[in-house]
Amino acid sequence: MRADDEPTAGDVTDNTHSEDIEAVIEQVTDALAPEFENGRSEVLYAEIESAGGRPFMTYLALLFLSHRGELRLQQDDLFGDLWIRDPEQVSAADSDDEHEAAAD
Repeated sequence: MRADDEPTAGDVTDNTHSEDIEAVIEQVTDALAPEFENGRSEVLYAEIESAGGRPFMTYLALLFLSHRGELRLQQDDLFGDLWIRDPEQVSAADSDDEHEAAAD
C-alpha cells in the first residue's frame, strides 16, 4: 500500500534524465584508454571518478562497461578501493601466472 506522500509509479517512470548514459560511457572509456594503452593493467576509481561528470555517473558507466565485458571491476573489501582492470592485460597476466604455477 502506497502512502499519500509517496510518488506514484508514473511519477517515477515519467522522470527523464538529461544524462545520456552512452555519452558518459564514452567519456569514461576515453579517460581509461590512455592508461591501458600506456601499459597499466588497472586504474583506481578515484583517479577517474569525475570522468563521467559526477562520480555516480562514472560508477554507473563502469557497471555498464563491466557488464559488456569491456573491463573488469575488483574491490577486495566492502567500501574499499575499486580497481578498474583491463581485461586483455588481466587475462594475459592470469595466463602467465598459470604457466608459472605449472612450471613449478
